[in-house]
Amino acid sequence: MKMFCRFWLLASVLVACADNPVEVAETPERIDLSGVWDFTEVLFRTNQPVICRDTGSYWLSNEHNSLAGAGEKVGTCEGLVDDFSDARTFTVRDGVVRDTFVEFVITGACGLSSEGPLDARYTGTISRGPPLRMSGSSACSVNFNGLWEAAPAEPTASIRLRPDTASMMLHETIYLQPIMRSANGARQFERDLTWTSGDTSVAVVGADGAVFATGVGTTTIEVSGMGRSAGASLTTRSVSFASVEAGTYHTCGLSEDGDAYCWGANESGQSGPSPSLAPCPGVLCRQAPGAVLGPARFSIVNGGEAHTCGIAHDGSAYCWGSNSVGQLGVGQVSGYTQTPQLVVGGHTFSWMSAGGGHVCGVAEAGLAYCWGSNIRGQAGPNPTDPGTEPYLVSSSLAFTTVHAGRLHSCGLAVDGTSHCWGWNWNSQLGNDTIPASAEPLVVSDVLFSSMTVGASHNCGLTAEGMAYCWGDGDWGQLGMDSIDYVATPTAVAGDLEFSSISAGTYHTCALTLGGAAYCWGEGSYGRLGNGSTADAFAPVAVAGGLTFVSITAGAEHTCGMADDGFAYCWGSNFNGQLGQSGTAPSAVPLKVIGQL
Repeated sequence: MKMFCRFWLLASVLVACADNPVEVAETPERIDLSGVWDFTEVLFRTNQPVICRDTGSYWLSNEHNSLAGAGEKVGTCEGLVDDFSDARTFTVRDGVVRDTFVEFVITGACGLSSEGPLDARYTGTISRGPPLRMSGSSACSVNFNGLWEAAPAEPTASIRLRPDTASMMLHETIYLQPIMRSANGARQFERDLTWTSGDTSVAVVGADGAVFATGVGTTTIEVSGMGRSAGASLTTRSVSFASVEAGTYHTCGLSEDGDAYCWGANESGQSGPSPSLAPCPGVLCRQAPGAVLGPARFSIVNGGEAHTCGIAHDGSAYCWGSNSVGQLGVGQVSGYTQTPQLVVGGHTFSWMSAGGGHVCGVAEAGLAYCWGSNIRGQAGPNPTDPGTEPYLVSSSLAFTTVHAGRLHSCGLAVDGTSHCWGWNWNSQLGNDTIPASAEPLVVSDVLFSSMTVGASHNCGLTAEGMAYCWGDGDWGQLGMDSIDYVATPTAVAGDLEFSSISAGTYHTCALTLGGAAYCWGEGSYGRLGNGSTADAFAPVAVAGGLTFVSITAGAEHTCGMADDGFAYCWGSNFNGQLGQSGTAPSAVPLKVIGQL
């Protein structure tokens, strides 16, 4: 009898009919990649001696043939202009799993460009093991290729918190980072962790390690998981400010005892040694007031572009931050320092002002001294550029105050006349006939009781409280109808009487005799404080109804001390200069955190 045989494929199982018994070839069980995986990868750049090594974890969800997830990693790169290390989170998307083949995309794996994250495509094979493994290659759109390997998460051998000791201000938020490692030392992420605070009246902690200071005191923050735990000692404190001064992109204040606190941009140490425990977008910063640790207490503190200076109670001067052009006054050009350095020369100062890359101060007998960058004569007739120690501006003029701008300086003489020197591109020296002058030039016959210097404009107040401005007026900072510049002091619109005035980069602010704050000029980021970001060519009232005793304008922000004893800031907060434990701008005054 002839046998008929039929073959068919059903669910990848081959069934045969033959003279012999039926044989069934079973399909291997589908591999489910869901769960936490630890991985390592090496990236290398084509035709360049650059190599990057990353380690991290991702959490994957594998439904049918699709794969998605998220993760975090740390890495180091060598062979670039500067070696660097970083940590970043990422998304796993567009994943496909077919038998033992796997493919997916990791966002931002190749870094960032001006157009956004640079993604990498990963392809590889799955090894059933045991042990279960994935490995393969990766490719970036910027000539980076790589090799990677992943395995199901190993047990966590150790956990610690970074930092393990922290000091923070009242109402500040910081982030504690759990450092988890396997037995072989590899970094691990994406683990289930539990956070607790030893005293919630001092600080509370969220599921992401964000710690918020609810009160003043000490406590311990603990993280636990995978049978491991670690703790961080936390101290929270408050401050009461007697004064506040806006630098270019940072802010400093003095406590009632003369202790200096700074916050904002800190790429050169201008905000002191306190690191930011909350990130700013791509810059080094301090988002809340941090104590400047040094040998002295101060009566005056003043911030420049990337440096800060202060006068101690004994009249000696100290500076910290960048010293790239000698602006610290220590007798030499160097890198930067986060600790106040004594200015050489032995002078006793009564006034000091930090500018773009130079500093000026009033010392004995009202004599003005400047140091730092002198590329346009802004540090006076010093034949050396940069000048690394105080240099006498004029032996014939006695000043009550001097003020350093970006590339020029001005001083108010004891007789009320104003004198300026340095760059004159926008006629900020008080005339429009010369490009620059290293010698002080008298501005006009208008007598002032106080004055202020911005980036390239100046303003002064008469004894009657009338405000006059001159120099660059592109953004309305002169307080008059749209004008490029004006060479002579011209009255600010509005006929308001002011008690104090402060010039920023492209805006100006002043206080009326009753303590009401007004600002004018460029309005972006809300630096005018009137609830708007529009420019103003005449004084506009600062919102909030506060009565101020002082006001100070920076590059893109403004601060002031109110009669309630608190410091307030408004405007740009990209560098944390508003002291809000965040980076969102504000068009209205916000109370600086840390104050009781």
